[in-house]
Amino acid sequence: MSVLRSIPFASDIVEEIAGMIGTDASSGENRVIVFPGKRPSLYLKARLAALTGPKAFFPPRCFSLEEFIGEIARRRNPGFADIDQGDAAYILFDLIRSLKAFDRHSIASKGFGDFLHWGRHLLSFIDRLDMEGIDNSALVNVERNASIGYDVPQSVNELLSNISLIRREFHRVLADGRWFTRGTKRVAAVLETGEHVPDDLRRVVFAGLFGLTGGEKRILKSFWDAGQATVLLSGDPEDWPVLKDLVGHLKAKVEYGEASRNDRPMVSLHAGHDTHAEVLEAYRILAEAPRKKTAIILPDADPLFPILSFVADRMEMRCNISLAYPVNRTPVFDLIRAILAARVERRTEGVYPSARYLAVILHPFIKNLEPDSGLRSLLVSLERSLSDESGNGPLAGRSLVGLGDIEKEAAAFMAPSGQVGHFDALLEVHRLFFRNFENVTTVGDIAAALEEALEAIISRTPVRSYVLSGTIFESIFGSLGLLKGCLFSSSVLSGEPAENTRAVCDITLHHLQSTALPFDTHPVEELEIIGMLESRNISFDRVIILDVNEGVLPGPREVSPVIPAGVFETLGIPPPEFAEAIYRYNFYRLTGSAGEVHLIYRNSEDRPRSRYIEEILWEEEKRQGQLDVIPVRQTATSVNLKRQTSPPAIKKTDTILHALAGIALSPSALDTYVRCPLLFYFTRLMGLEERRTFSGDIEATDRGNIIHRILSDTFSPYLKLTVTGESEDGLRESLRKALEKNFKDIPGSGDYYLFRRITTHKLDSFLRRHVRTLSGPVAIECLEEAFRKPLKLKGATASLYGRIDRVDRDIASGRHTVFDYKTGTTKQYPSRIMEKADFGDIRSIHDHVPSFQLPVYIHIFSAARDIPVEKIDAALILLGNNTEEAFLKGKDENENRRLFEAYTSGIETVVSHMLDPDNPFEAFDTDRCADCTARDLCHM
Repeated sequence: MSVLRSIPFASDIVEEIAGMIGTDASSGENRVIVFPGKRPSLYLKARLAALTGPKAFFPPRCFSLEEFIGEIARRRNPGFADIDQGDAAYILFDLIRSLKAFDRHSIASKGFGDFLHWGRHLLSFIDRLDMEGIDNSALVNVERNASIGYDVPQSVNELLSNISLIRREFHRVLADGRWFTRGTKRVAAVLETGEHVPDDLRRVVFAGLFGLTGGEKRILKSFWDAGQATVLLSGDPEDWPVLKDLVGHLKAKVEYGEASRNDRPMVSLHAGHDTHAEVLEAYRILAEAPRKKTAIILPDADPLFPILSFVADRMEMRCNISLAYPVNRTPVFDLIRAILAARVERRTEGVYPSARYLAVILHPFIKNLEPDSGLRSLLVSLERSLSDESGNGPLAGRSLVGLGDIEKEAAAFMAPSGQVGHFDALLEVHRLFFRNFENVTTVGDIAAALEEALEAIISRTPVRSYVLSGTIFESIFGSLGLLKGCLFSSSVLSGEPAENTRAVCDITLHHLQSTALPFDTHPVEELEIIGMLESRNISFDRVIILDVNEGVLPGPREVSPVIPAGVFETLGIPPPEFAEAIYRYNFYRLTGSAGEVHLIYRNSEDRPRSRYIEEILWEEEKRQGQLDVIPVRQTATSVNLKRQTSPPAIKKTDTILHALAGIALSPSALDTYVRCPLLFYFTRLMGLEERRTFSGDIEATDRGNIIHRILSDTFSPYLKLTVTGESEDGLRESLRKALEKNFKDIPGSGDYYLFRRITTHKLDSFLRRHVRTLSGPVAIECLEEAFRKPLKLKGATASLYGRIDRVDRDIASGRHTVFDYKTGTTKQYPSRIMEKADFGDIRSIHDHVPSFQLPVYIHIFSAARDIPVEKIDAALILLGNNTEEAFLKGKDENENRRLFEAYTSGIETVVSHMLDPDNPFEAFDTDRCADCTARDLCHM
């Protein structure tokens, strides 16, 4: 006879089952225990072993719910294998294209890469229908409404209007291939148990199940009706509508068990300002009472390694990890992402964005290849060469670079030393991480190339000494092996080469992102570091939960872009909000089963603490009849805001002065020195500047480089020609071609798509305003041209250098105007500057002068073209708000002359101070140190 029993959260469900089984040697032999997940069975077996001692004992057969359903389903369909989601989506794609109903659908002209995003959501919907046991006849209203038109794209409506046909044919193809999805596995199990309950699965205990799908409830009902089920619920069905619904479905009478202790845990609240503060608080909690059976619960995997390094290593407690840690948070995945990003953005002419090239070669794994070859020093030299703003060398400042150009530069660099090992190692890097990927056309090609690259890292770097390297590489190699064996591994996914490359790279990354690292640790220990799902049905003396914030507990609501609102309710399927009910139950069961609960949340405005904390507070305040009944312990860390040492003063030795004499001073170099001589020393002389020039961030360098290239290409057909107001149409057409050229080979990702739309609008607006406000015809004299000028000072010489965006000559007056494009909106030349600044005093310049760029440009252009400075104007074009800022803002020529002379005097003051051996490199003040890239070098 079947029995349904409810026990309070305070009762340990594992202890309850152990008590039911008893200690008789054969008592567990005919028992089957079904838990929601795998982990509780380990605790049950450990408990039974402790109860029985050394005598022989037959433990019960234990299954997770997924394993149990798989066991039954394969009795009906022997030999069926679980299908990978990517393969299932590919079958769905192939199937839809083969159906006559979709001859005119947009999918017929698209590749698998375009379909995959929508296909995953469609596949998820079909799987949900199968898991809930929804018959195709119930889909009539959905298909009818889709024919009229849901508020989704028309192509999606066309798919939904034939969803029963797609589902039926999909099931047929799966059956022919002997494959299971999670949904069809439940369909098979429902059919099997509906006909008869397996004889060998008697006396089944279903323990702690919650939130069952329609198919799972039917399977449970078959066992219940056969009198073979004991259903053990954790929690009162009267308090949990989902449990009450299950009781009603089974038509069962509830037996209630007694709590083994007080059912109200002691709850403490803790707040930290970031992840590390939360980890520190967890350590303090453990240190206060280290011998309790404790679980650190991580709803999100991010704090795992801080927990391991700061907590587990310091506590004398045996530790176990049961948590799915994503591969995409490892340095190996970072390298793979960099390699594939470089391949996707490689231009048809064979050049790579410098940012992408540097992201690969500067990865720690690459820099440590062949440690004895000297490769590391060569890569650093190449980085400096590419980042050089002086214009020296063929690679200096280039935003696009070819492997051949780099190899030529490297060969020239290495020639004097004759060290060919460096160069050979570079060639091998180029082969493994760039050239091997240039001709890939399928995901199988990508996987094979990645395997060779990763094998080289394992064999030629010290990475093997890292304790987790074996686990990480083993997981990734396993995933690549699955990718090589997938149904579409050798298929070209798009007829357009650039789109095909993007598709195979995106699919590879998505596949690897779904890989989780397994931790081979002892299953039951004093300290468990465990995820929320893994903690189901397990009780602990003490529970410490991190990240108890909205968006984590509960997690974000998932909304399908394919399934319109209301469809789930129409079909009787629990809506997406049902996931929150499962989060809630798991949270309250876990905390309710512990004697001591510590909830740690991040105290920040953008991440409020979880609603579950607010509910706990409210219930306790109502119970005690007063406010603030649970104090919050704020994590406090000692921070000394006073500098232990002042920023250093670095003397200018003869070596430093010699190095300074050889530098071509760009406007940015002068501005850096004005900001802080120490910053100039660390970044310009020592080369320790952050690699912001090639950060790969579209909002930084890529954006500026692309816009400058577009503007150069726009005006280049008019170089040395006259431009008038009537040139507007021609220039706008030239802009259109320049946009097409510069965005042609850039991936069509969301970020770049938005960037292209904004860039098109901004540059078209600039061009129209710029041409229409011309005072008369102008001739474009130069574009993106570099100039130099020697600067003679008392007892020293220097050189000014700059690359000018554009220079126009007014036809009527003969005056020249130097233009520099800025993507932002910030003006740099204050009005009445001469009233505020003393250009003969370096500290006054530091306080009041934002930039010397335009006066430097006037000087170097004047010297190169032998044009008097009085005949040259200069302006910034601020593309961010489509305005211009003139440098010379005087009321008349005399005032403008005095302004230019003042800036000239300021340039001489800065350079003289820079070259003066009696003025060490030291900070003018510490007001801007908090935002300085060199602050750590200055002991701040």
